[in-house]
Amino acid sequence: SNTVNYIRGQGFFITSFPAYYGYDFSYFHLNPFFVSDTTTYNSSYYRRNTDGIYYFVPGSGYLIERSDIYTKLYVNNDTYGWFPKIQWTHSNEKGKLVIGGELKFHRSEHFGEVTSGDVLPPGTLPNSQYYYFNGRKRTISVYANELYSFNKKLTGMLGVQYANHQYSILNDNFRPYAFDVKYDFFTPRVGLNYNIDERFSVFGNISLAKKEPRLKDVYDGENPFAAPKFRIVNSAANQYEDPLVKPEEMTDYELGFGYRSAALVSNLNFYRMDFNNEIVNNGQIDNVGSPISGNASRSLHQGAELDFILNPFLKNGSLKGFQISGNINVSDNYFKEYTEIIGADANGNIIYGNDFSGNKILLNPNVIGNLTLSFQNLNAFNLYIGMQYIGKQYLDNSENERKNPALREAPGYVNKTIEAYTVLNGGITFDPIKAFGTSGILRNVSSLKFDLKLNNILNEYYTPTGNVDYTGTPNWIPAALRNFYMSVSLGL
Repeated sequence: SNTVNYIRGQGFFITSFPAYYGYDFSYFHLNPFFVSDTTTYNSSYYRRNTDGIYYFVPGSGYLIERSDIYTKLYVNNDTYGWFPKIQWTHSNEKGKLVIGGELKFHRSEHFGEVTSGDVLPPGTLPNSQYYYFNGRKRTISVYANELYSFNKKLTGMLGVQYANHQYSILNDNFRPYAFDVKYDFFTPRVGLNYNIDERFSVFGNISLAKKEPRLKDVYDGENPFAAPKFRIVNSAANQYEDPLVKPEEMTDYELGFGYRSAALVSNLNFYRMDFNNEIVNNGQIDNVGSPISGNASRSLHQGAELDFILNPFLKNGSLKGFQISGNINVSDNYFKEYTEIIGADANGNIIYGNDFSGNKILLNPNVIGNLTLSFQNLNAFNLYIGMQYIGKQYLDNSENERKNPALREAPGYVNKTIEAYTVLNGGITFDPIKAFGTSGILRNVSSLKFDLKLNNILNEYYTPTGNVDYTGTPNWIPAALRNFYMSVSLGL
């Protein structure tokens, strides 16, 4: 089989830069200008001396160096892909070999324009552009996966993949940077499943996974002052060496047990994911709302997960469609070794920040649980109600200043945590075609489905995520209160 695709992405978002953010006109490639008094404009727009007095140049006046600015940030993307695959069943259908690949080209155009401001320098052109660059990504990948049944009880899996990724930056209109950065990954995996009898099974696998950083982790092109994130940057010599954000590597070990009967299907899985150079957020977001990322030298995600589907009334005709399902994950996610890398100085020396070794990883709850009760009648009517529990989380990697507990005693300190919460959701689905057939007014209808989902039924106030600013002050992003979603699907 072969799949080819083309994806076009085109759009923009609007962002504001209030004067108190501290971005001068130079950030937007605009020039400051002089005025004759200190009362015409907002006082925060004026340059001041170190003593707080307005900066004044005899014969010129007072200098306006910033304003409240509004911008549009545009991204235009074209992605082309080819995904070939060959499947071969062999050895009297004991084995199934799948060989496939991926060839993908991504082309992007990024630019930002100043659309308005409380005050702009005289002569500022409409939609004044202050950054522009092109980004590219090329991916070549091939893989092979073999699933082989040695006998009725034992099945083995062996897979390998090779992937090559290349990022490119070019045509930067305002800066001299143009570079390529390449990543080569080889990732094997192996697994076994053994059926002890008709009901019980045991399975295990070991796999290696690797992931490249985002393009934004390599080059923050939306920031006109940012340089490519390499230890050595010499644009005149086309020298870009030792990226500050490395690709992450994860080795995953899993051991699980399964049970299957007419009434109950359940799996219990234990896992340990050892990371080298895990790409993690530091809890902050940049000036356009994207997470700021870096590498943690060594980190660990480990835990156990249980899932089940229970049909307790299979022999009761009226309640046969009643089902209880759920899952729970209990985990421990922490840094073994992690000292932040802030950047590099002019000589290529690494600048280090906080040491978070031993701390919990941000936005990783230690407990996640779901429980759903549902009733289905002949596939025509389905009613369900579900409860979700999310355990405590931390907004940054300091684990609420675990290593500096004295900071928590300071007046005005606010805990950098997201407290555990429980939310209740439900829904109803009705399919009249399956209930009444296609006779009468439905005779020309091939499919019809009504779906109503009700979220946060109890109208709880809770926050599923958040971040901290550069001062460490927490910000929470609240979830919606009670809300519903309705849809009707009709096929003729």
